[in-house]
Amino acid sequence: MEDFENNESTPFSKVVQDLCTPGRDDNSSKTAAVSAALVEVIQEKLGATSFEKVSPAALFASALNALSSTVTSDITDVASSPQLSLLEILRVTIPYVSSSNPNLYLHQFSNTSRALRGVAASIPTTHQTQDQSKISSGWNALLRQCIRTSSTALNGILVLDNAKVMEKEVLKCFHSTILKHFDDSRAKVRRQAHSCALELLHLSNSLEQNGLYRLIPDHLVEYSHHILDTFIASAGKRKKQHNDFEKKEKVVRLMHLLSFLDSGLVITNAKGRMTLGKDLMKLLDFAIVSGKNEDIQINIMVANGALAALLQIFDNSNREFKSIDEDTSQEDAFCAQQWAALLQANVNIVAFTKNGNEGVGECRILYARAIVAITVRMLSDNISDAQKPVMKALVPKLLSLSFTTVINCVGDEDIAQNAVQSICAELGRLIRCEGIKKMMQEKSISAGTGKCIESCVAAMQKILHYRFKSNWDASLPCLASLAVVIVQGMVPSSGADEETMAIMQSRVKPLVGGLVQLHADVDDKRSKQVVQGAIGTIVEGLGAEIFMGLVSLCDDSKDSKVVHGAVSNERAWILDVIKSSLSTDSNPYRPRLAFYQSHVLALARKCDSASASDNLTVVEASIQRSRVIDLWGLFPSFCLQPLDIEVTFPALAQTFVKAMGDKRYPELLTIICTGLTALARDVSERNESTSDGSVETEMRILSECSTKILPSLFRLVETLHGVDGSKNRSKNASKEDVEMDVTVDGEEKKKNLSREAQRVMTVTDAIAAFAALAPEQFLKGLFTKVIQRLLTASQSTGNEIEKMCTLLGLAQALVKSQCLNDESISLLYRSIKPLIKSDEQGSRVQKRAYKVFAEICQHKKDFVTAPERLSEIIDLMIGSTMVLQVSARHMRLKCIKFVVDGFDSNNEAHMRIVPNLVGEVLLSLKDANAKTRESAYQLLLSIAKVQNDMTTYLQIIVGALGAQTPHMRSAAVMALSRLVFEYARVDFTVQNLLPNLLQTVILLFDENSREVIKSAIGFVRVSVAALNKDQLEPLLPELVEGLMKYNRGKGRFRAKIKIILKKLVRSYGYDSITPLVPANDTRLLTHMRKIAERAARRKAADIQDGATAVGEFADLMDSDEDDSDDGRTFMTGVTGFTKLTTGSRKSVKSAMSMKSIAKSVRSMTKSMASTKSTATSGPRIDTSGERSGEILDMLDPAVTKNVRFQQEDDDDDFSDDGEAMEFDDSGKLVIGGDDKINFGNGGNDRDGGDDAENAEIFRSGKKQRISKYDSAVASREQVHTKKNKKKQQRDKTQLLGAAYKSKKAGGDVRKKDHKFEPYAFVPLDGKKYAKKSRSKTVEEMATVVRAKGGSKRKRR
Repeated sequence: MEDFENNESTPFSKVVQDLCTPGRDDNSSKTAAVSAALVEVIQEKLGATSFEKVSPAALFASALNALSSTVTSDITDVASSPQLSLLEILRVTIPYVSSSNPNLYLHQFSNTSRALRGVAASIPTTHQTQDQSKISSGWNALLRQCIRTSSTALNGILVLDNAKVMEKEVLKCFHSTILKHFDDSRAKVRRQAHSCALELLHLSNSLEQNGLYRLIPDHLVEYSHHILDTFIASAGKRKKQHNDFEKKEKVVRLMHLLSFLDSGLVITNAKGRMTLGKDLMKLLDFAIVSGKNEDIQINIMVANGALAALLQIFDNSNREFKSIDEDTSQEDAFCAQQWAALLQANVNIVAFTKNGNEGVGECRILYARAIVAITVRMLSDNISDAQKPVMKALVPKLLSLSFTTVINCVGDEDIAQNAVQSICAELGRLIRCEGIKKMMQEKSISAGTGKCIESCVAAMQKILHYRFKSNWDASLPCLASLAVVIVQGMVPSSGADEETMAIMQSRVKPLVGGLVQLHADVDDKRSKQVVQGAIGTIVEGLGAEIFMGLVSLCDDSKDSKVVHGAVSNERAWILDVIKSSLSTDSNPYRPRLAFYQSHVLALARKCDSASASDNLTVVEASIQRSRVIDLWGLFPSFCLQPLDIEVTFPALAQTFVKAMGDKRYPELLTIICTGLTALARDVSERNESTSDGSVETEMRILSECSTKILPSLFRLVETLHGVDGSKNRSKNASKEDVEMDVTVDGEEKKKNLSREAQRVMTVTDAIAAFAALAPEQFLKGLFTKVIQRLLTASQSTGNEIEKMCTLLGLAQALVKSQCLNDESISLLYRSIKPLIKSDEQGSRVQKRAYKVFAEICQHKKDFVTAPERLSEIIDLMIGSTMVLQVSARHMRLKCIKFVVDGFDSNNEAHMRIVPNLVGEVLLSLKDANAKTRESAYQLLLSIAKVQNDMTTYLQIIVGALGAQTPHMRSAAVMALSRLVFEYARVDFTVQNLLPNLLQTVILLFDENSREVIKSAIGFVRVSVAALNKDQLEPLLPELVEGLMKYNRGKGRFRAKIKIILKKLVRSYGYDSITPLVPANDTRLLTHMRKIAERAARRKAADIQDGATAVGEFADLMDSDEDDSDDGRTFMTGVTGFTKLTTGSRKSVKSAMSMKSIAKSVRSMTKSMASTKSTATSGPRIDTSGERSGEILDMLDPAVTKNVRFQQEDDDDDFSDDGEAMEFDDSGKLVIGGDDKINFGNGGNDRDGGDDAENAEIFRSGKKQRISKYDSAVASREQVHTKKNKKKQQRDKTQLLGAAYKSKKAGGDVRKKDHKFEPYAFVPLDGKKYAKKSRSKTVEEMATVVRAKGGSKRKRR
């Protein structure tokens, strides 16, 4: 069909040209040669030279005549035959002939069919000859091409209106070339025949009852009916026995047909589907109830094929075409009949699949799919009107049986888990179908329907039985889904009356209650988790209010100690599930604050009372207090679009204010503030998006309540900072609190401070949310009080740091709310300006002041960039540099960034400010704090974006390369690297300036500063990746010469240098790079070439090496890993820098996700315990014995035990040829002590002591930290080493009399605990002479008793 579709858009001259154009493969070249010969003959006859003169009819006739002439000849080698090319020419030409000259094609179809049938018949099959070598490998390709051409030829004849005269010829062609190969043993041929048959069926469905539109489908149905009927009849005859070959041949033919029907049955017409559907049901019944034990595997295969084909009839939800027969009443009636038949066969199906044979799980899956497909079809509105009354009476009777049948399919413990998952997925599809939902939504449910729903619920309760225990993880979610569907179907989002709620609860309570009881009955953790997951699904779908109406958290019968009405110990887990499940906004029901007030808070009060009961222990009382917090923790979920803010919230506000100040439960403060923040923001967002009057009412209520909530929140912030509440806390603190404060250690204090900071942040967020709703005058009064108290505290002579931090936090919250006018913002700016310019108040106050100023710069850009104030702010930023505290750098850079973001590139005054900011930005790139460095990089990019002139901007930064300190020069190079990384590929200006920048940076390789060299190498690495080949080639001599100078970077940056060299080699080749490298370093390129050749061989052998993509700037600058091959070729030795930086500047999580880096870390961990690298690319000789003074005899045959070979898996570890072995002038191997071996330092004394120096690396005067992963691995290795030493000492054989040996001098000593004289006698112990421990006893005696030859006594 695609050929006919392309016919309309592609002119035939273009098709001829494509045919005559040879391709890359041999078949395309042969087709081009044959096409050119045919076209040349046609052109000679027509006297034309262009392709436009060649008509489709002429080329078709020439190709057909040529193909007919080859059929009669005896072809032994398909490679020399033109048949394949001629068939391809016909396949391309026929659509044009059929559309442009239909009469010619109709007249020539007999010849075409005869030629195609002749080609197909002349191709030998695998069973026609015993000598398989006579069958050329090209015969299969020729046969597939013949099938494709036949399909195109049949397409061309079927679309013609007057093609009925060719009916017999069409059937001959279809049967001989396509249908005959339906059961071919060659998979490709068989699939090609099936594919072409499907194309013909699709074409027949698209025809509008003209021509031969029914011929191919009817013939396929007749053929399939014959195969199915023959198989059933022959298999049912017990008297006539068939040999194994005939039996196997029939089964294979049947299975291939079923495979085709799995895709093609849905395309046939309704009458054909009914005929084949009945045959398939007979086949299924035959496979289930008949067959011998030795035929069970064949019967399972047949049953699976029959069910898969029947699904094409039962499931009409995913059909991609509209059937020609609009009336589906017969098909609906057939499905209804088979629905009952399949349900009745449940027992036989379960028994039939209750064995360990292969395919039983698939059989149950297909059976469940068939049941579900029919049930969903019967419940849908797509059934015919004639069958709807029948379905209305039939569904209530059979729906519950469908549930029971599907559930029974997962009732066996020995069924595979993947089959259980699939069957439960089908059960879930049934539960969530639209028919079930509509059944629940019916207002007037009949008695039959109600009973049907109850029967379905009873069927689902069977899942709770212990025989389903192994399958609960897949089946219990289905039970939870049914509960959700029932509730959502019966209770609309707007609510329901009491009668409907009572009916709903009577149906759902058995399911939910059964789950709760199951949780109490099971004793294994896995089952409890599965039950909790099912309860969580129900909570997500129903919400807390409906769920808590179904399940009570109180169970007074089992907890006698718990106060009546409090949360019981048996149901406490439900509270945790509710809390975790309500975090999502998936249920359709809006919460009610009234329910929270009357039920949840009532439970909290009961639990609070229970905690004060005298019958409880201290632990039990603390558990009840924790439940109070958990119940309050549900409040944020009730703040998501509640229904009754106007009625309930004013009364609840007073309760919230009191609860936030409850010192017994400090956790309530965070919970309530989180809920209030969510409530205020939700109402504000809905007010902006809609113009509903109810939302305006909610805004008014919250505005009125804010006058009571905000002052309380302000006081709470002061209390948390210890401003007003410190004295009260000290007076009211109990003795236990005082003792606890005394015993708290430093770590606990840090945790407490972090916890308090988090609570303060939560309160300030609530202040910001409610300040946006507060009345303007009220908010102005609060702001004025804050500023007055801030000014008073800043001028006080006492220690007012905590108070000032509190007030600055409140001011920050008010600015964040964006409700302050310009007058208030100006007052606040003037108040914090002295705190920024001075360091007298300490680092905390200055950092807070910068935070407030950052909020001003972010939310009030017009205020900041005003002409009368911008210069003042810039002078403030520049003038306060000398008094800047270290902890405030990060917030200061954020302030500058927000200011720069408000700049206008066309404003000259704004652009004149940029050079004054660059210096501080560059120095901040070298800061020890990661947040500060990242903020500096972001500010650097913001300036570039605002500047809009990269040439000027780069000139400013390049000027910093002439700074006096290497620190500043290194920072400038890092800034250039980041700008090149971000803009070189998108900005042509940067691309053009990059060669000059690279030449300038190369000069820095003469520096004697390690940090400058590191930055320069990073810039070169970024530039090599950004420059194109033509731009970089002129700079290669200078670039390579600078890299190979090393200077102070030889032992530290060797890995990065090798990455760059490898990239250059990859672009320009070894022949271009090797002459540029110094003579004493050519061995490096030789090694790289070896590794590259090895990788090519591994790739040719299909050994996957993996790949690493370095895409982030930080990774590109700091990573020692190559960008494309896991860093294998450049990791030739472990330097101190590699040890410390591999995991320090990159996240361990992303680094460990790559195989090569994981292996590198393992190699580095091993090498950190030693002062030398032992990795080589070849075998090594273990000389560890020489450390104790023993001489290794190289002529001893046992020396082979000391040779260590590198494993194949260790190719990724650090390696370098010849770094752990030395040779003298004559070429002999030099083996010496640890102090004699050269470990790759190249004889450079200055770099020879890098092992100690590499342990400490400084950036900006600060010690760089080792990553947590590396430090943890190193400490773990150290602990393992100590344990191994202790174990060796413990397991070491104790020599006889060793206890009497003197440690201070020679001779023997008798100590206090010794009972006998030294060497008095050897005590006899029967255990020591047993066979198990005899050898150890002999070793102990060896110091006293020796053999004749002076050696140790041999074991007898």
